[in-house]
Amino acid sequence: MNFLTLCLISLSTCSSANAQEFEESVAGASPWEDPISFLFGSMFLVRCLGVILVVAVLQSCWANSKYKVLGPVVAILLQLGLAAIAPGSSEYLVDTAIFACVVLWLLAPSIPFLRNITGRSNASDICSSPAPRDDSQSKQNMEYAALMHYTASISNCAKTGDVSRAEQLFSKMAERQLLPNVRHFNSLLDVCGKAGNLQRAEMWFHHIREIGVKPDVITYTSLMSACVKGGQMHIAQKWWDEMIKDGIKPDVVTYSMMMDTCAKAACPQEAERWLQKMRAYGLTPNTVSYNIVIDAYAKDGNADRALYCLENMKDVQPNMVSYNAVIDACAKAGNLSTAEKVLEKMIMKGLKPNTITYNSLIDACSKAPDVQRAEYWFGQMAANGFPPDVISYSSMINSCAQCGMAAAAERWLSKMEDQGVKPNVYSFNAAINAQVKSKQLIDPIGWLRRMRNAECRPTVVTYTTLCQPSAKSGDYRTVELLMAMLASDGFHQNHYCLAVRINAFTNSDPPQRDLAEKAFRDGICKFRVRVNDTLMRAFVRCVGGPRATSVCSELGVSSELLARIVNSTSGASRKMAGPNAILAGPSSKENESNGKATFVVDKHCSTSLMHRGFRPPPTPMGRTNSRSADVDPKANISFKQQEHVDSAEQAVES
Repeated sequence: MNFLTLCLISLSTCSSANAQEFEESVAGASPWEDPISFLFGSMFLVRCLGVILVVAVLQSCWANSKYKVLGPVVAILLQLGLAAIAPGSSEYLVDTAIFACVVLWLLAPSIPFLRNITGRSNASDICSSPAPRDDSQSKQNMEYAALMHYTASISNCAKTGDVSRAEQLFSKMAERQLLPNVRHFNSLLDVCGKAGNLQRAEMWFHHIREIGVKPDVITYTSLMSACVKGGQMHIAQKWWDEMIKDGIKPDVVTYSMMMDTCAKAACPQEAERWLQKMRAYGLTPNTVSYNIVIDAYAKDGNADRALYCLENMKDVQPNMVSYNAVIDACAKAGNLSTAEKVLEKMIMKGLKPNTITYNSLIDACSKAPDVQRAEYWFGQMAANGFPPDVISYSSMINSCAQCGMAAAAERWLSKMEDQGVKPNVYSFNAAINAQVKSKQLIDPIGWLRRMRNAECRPTVVTYTTLCQPSAKSGDYRTVELLMAMLASDGFHQNHYCLAVRINAFTNSDPPQRDLAEKAFRDGICKFRVRVNDTLMRAFVRCVGGPRATSVCSELGVSSELLARIVNSTSGASRKMAGPNAILAGPSSKENESNGKATFVVDKHCSTSLMHRGFRPPPTPMGRTNSRSADVDPKANISFKQQEHVDSAEQAVES
């Protein structure tokens, strides 16, 4: 029982108790005789309030009525009319109505007929009594809240690229019989796109079509984003054509996605073509669109075209990313002066250089190479409040390496460690390369141990760089031990590693041609090494043209590549040895009859030379070797190299 109900009961009781007193006071009197006293009489005002409360009670049964405000007005007019027509009788009607409404309101919850009329289920407070519930609407609200929750959860999976987690959430939606719309599928496709999982993205797209959900431009854009990671331009073009066929108009994001796909495929010209198509379509490119093209040309090393795109940003203002990309393009091209001019333009536009800007300038100095200018920008970076990071120090070490300044590179590496900046593999590789270029004696095991202590894992580049001094000196044992350590670190040999090994066999005394052939066969068959000009040239130089031709024919290596290398090698031999010594390579056969080694002539020119009267001299093949074959090959290396070999052998055994 609430406050309003108590007011109704009090008014009803008060009116009934004073009915006789009021009747005597107004008997035979008309409201027209003294209307002011009648209208402002206490009992008339009380009954007017009672009528208003009665109407309010009745209106609570029809809460959706449009004419709620008219109820109290009609009640007052009704009270005035009854009082004017039949003085003294209206009071009884009002009291009866008040009492009936109170009884109706109190008894409605227990009587089904009255409960259906009033719509009340309990005797709760009238003011706080909830409106009649619509179960279907409540269910829809719950489903909508659940769908929003799943949408947010799936969108969070896009940050980590967790496709399996996103698909699990979709399975739970199906278990709860929640019907997703195109927005939820777009979130799932976005997860697949961020992860670069094109197969799953296409599978879900076909599922959308099967269940009758119509894709929109966001759907196709998310699908194209899955093609970006692998640079699959043709597949992205296929879905673009499908989108146009469905009558969906692309937007700026869709065009940018196609441009990014071309950029990842290392096709900057194609990315620029999509930028022009966007303009022709009537869309205004944004800063991101221009930055994609500029960055594509920067990674391609085309600084001139990157600068052209920057200068032609008429629609939007270039930002820090735009200028940094152009400076980076100039750095890759070694164009230091242009990079500094772009920096001046950036400052004139009101943009302040950041850490990326200074690192690109230092990198440009390393490509120039200009160590003094690199040190200047390194100092400017620290003076402007940007602490140098690992990239800054690595670029400085690389600048010293390009100039062959091994001591300076070692000094910058030590300074880096003293400043608390942890060196990475690029820092160590640059320092090792500095020693290699300066032709200093290198300690490969010491460098590897130093990298291990710094918790830095060596890479294939690290091992091949460490192998170069030993390969040039013919110390193939050290090279083989370093390659064994490379394999123990979980790496596979590539064409550069195999070329370094073959060069070590070639420079050995005597040349180890059988080992070179075995290494070449293992590289092709076991490690699936891609044969390029560098590898083929090293192999032909070691074993000779005929033997290389036989091995490559047996392994199915491209004959065109081999012919090109053999021809270039024979041409170089003509210039070095003259027309009387055109060598195709050494031969392992010896002439048993006269005790002299045979001289192998290139078959492409042997016939013409014989007709001209040239005869190969009976000079033995290869270099003179006074040592016997059973002498320990380790005796051919220096004392310092012997220590390296022993240390490498111990490392391999451990």
